[in-house]
Formats: sequence, structure tokens, C-alpha cells
Amino acid sequence: MPALIPMHNTLGALFIGIVLSSIIYGVTWLQVYSYYNSHCLRDRWPLKFFVAFLMLVDSANLIFVVYTTYHVGITNFGDYLSNAFKPLVWGQTAASLSAIVLDVSVQHFYAYRIYRLGRGSPYLPAAISVTSLTEFVYSVKILKHVHELGIRFQGLSIAALSCKVLCDVLITFGMVYYFLSNRTQVRRTNNVLNLLAIYAINCGTLHLVFAVSSVTLLAKYRDTLISTPSLFIMFRLSLCAFMAILNSRDNLRETLDGSGGVVATLTQFKARTDTTTVPWGTQNTAEASTSAAVPKSRTPFSVYSDTSFSASVIAFEREMHPVPPVPEVVTV
Repeated sequence: MPALIPMHNTLGALFIGIVLSSIIYGVTWLQVYSYYNSHCLRDRWPLKFFVAFLMLVDSANLIFVVYTTYHVGITNFGDYLSNAFKPLVWGQTAASLSAIVLDVSVQHFYAYRIYRLGRGSPYLPAAISVTSLTEFVYSVKILKHVHELGIRFQGLSIAALSCKVLCDVLITFGMVYYFLSNRTQVRRTNNVLNLLAIYAINCGTLHLVFAVSSVTLLAKYRDTLISTPSLFIMFRLSLCAFMAILNSRDNLRETLDGSGGVVATLTQFKARTDTTTVPWGTQNTAEASTSAAVPKSRTPFSVYSDTSFSASVIAFEREMHPVPPVPEVVTV
């Protein structure tokens, strides 16, 4: 016997969202296991704690969502008169709060990363922080009207999602801008920076697609939960992409160092006159220390390593270890 009220666009959409987001949740757990097993040896304890905190919040969010679905679809199945969404189920409140806390935490981490990439420039990180907090405020207001599938709920939801879209655009723009603007004369370093920029564009585009989809579906299907799957996937992808970035650092470092054991961690090459210079065409430091003549047509340059920029791009505040002597210097 069919249900008196069609449930495919409410509980059905909610069920599909849980299934799809649970798949991403499993992938995220694999990323977390890989991080603690292989990729966190040089990380400082605040970053390790931050990853554990995010995974705890993500796990709690999934539990709250499953509880709410069970309460509405099983415990109160067929109770159309009392409407299981009134009064507000505590699991709904907890699920909404945990989702927005997870999203805002990841966004502020990216804001801090852009702050480091920008060498202390506060403007873009401040814009990201303000947009993220505005999204948080709208999301909290939604909790008061989450049981109202009406105009006010729709307006608050679209406002919150619009703030998220803007925040993701700012994060993607900031990361790509600083990655590309810090390219050097070293081809290997530029390859790594290009990879990081491409990864930032891919992640930002993916988040943008699901955010815009959520806004579109919410505006078109106002009295349904059809937008729920894209919302669930969008929030799960934030942590999954964040863990993928952390676990890719070692591979990026191998790409940067190369197979010859030459360490050139995001080194910048600039012409300077107050340091020891290396003539163009020299193959090692011993040759550079001799009185070899420098062609007049080319200006000598010096090599210095910007460790703070290196840490912000790849290391994420990793502890610095002594680097063994380098047998040779790559000729640029």
C-alpha cells in the first residue's frame, strides 16, 4: 500500500544523501588513517589535534543525521498529523551545528594558510573569515526555522549557501594567486607550485558545483528535501579534500627534491650584492668560491631559502630538521 503522502522527495532524498555522504566519510577515514600512519611524523601537535577534532566532529555529524532520519522515518513513520519535525528533534540541531562547525573550521585553516602564503597580508584572510562567520550566523538562524519548509527557511538557507560560495571562491583565488605569484627560476619548484594551484582550482570548483547545485535545488523545490544530497556531499568533501592536501605533502616534496637528492625547498633566486654570489654556469660551491670570472652580460645571483614560505606551502608548520650537506647545486 503506497504512503498517503509521497516521501520520495523528502525521506527518500534524505536517505540518498546519507548513503552518498557515508561513502565520502569512509574515504575520509582512509585519509585520516594514512595521515596518522605515514604523514604526520614531522607535524606539530596542534595540527595533529586539529585533524582529530575535525574527524570527531565529522563522525558526530553522521551519527546525528542517522539518528534524525531514524526518528522521522522509523519511530514516527506514518505520523503525519503530529509532524515528526515539530517540535525540533535535538538530532537535527546537533547535526546542523556540527556541519557548520566543521565547515567554518576548515575555512579558517585555509584563511591562515593564505595569511602565511601572503607573508602576513591580512586583507584576504580577513575577508574569508568575515564571510565564513556570516555563513555561521545564517546557519544558526536556520535552526529556528528548520521545521518550516517555507519562504523564510529558503531565504536563510540561500543566504548561508551564498556566503559559502563566496568564501570558497576567495579561498581558491587566494591560494592560486599566491602559488603562481611565488614562482621562481627553478623549474622543479615551479612544477610543484603549478600542481598546488591546479589542485586548489579542482577542489574549489568541486565545492562550487555542489554549493551552486544546492542553492538551485533549494530555490526550485522549496517544499522538499531534494537539495539534501548535494548539501551532505558538499560538507563531507571539505574534510576529505583537506586530508588529501595533508597526505600529498610528501609526494610533493619528492617531486621538489627529485631523484638526485638535491634539496631546493621552494628556494627563491634573487640578485643580491650583500651575500656571497654564485656565478652563472658554476656546477658546485667549490667552483663558486674560486676567482672564476663572471660574464659581464649576466648578473651574478645568490640563493637563499625562505623556510617560512616553504612551511606554509608544503610543510604546514612542520618541525624543521637539519638538512644534510648537498653534494651539488643544480645549475639554473
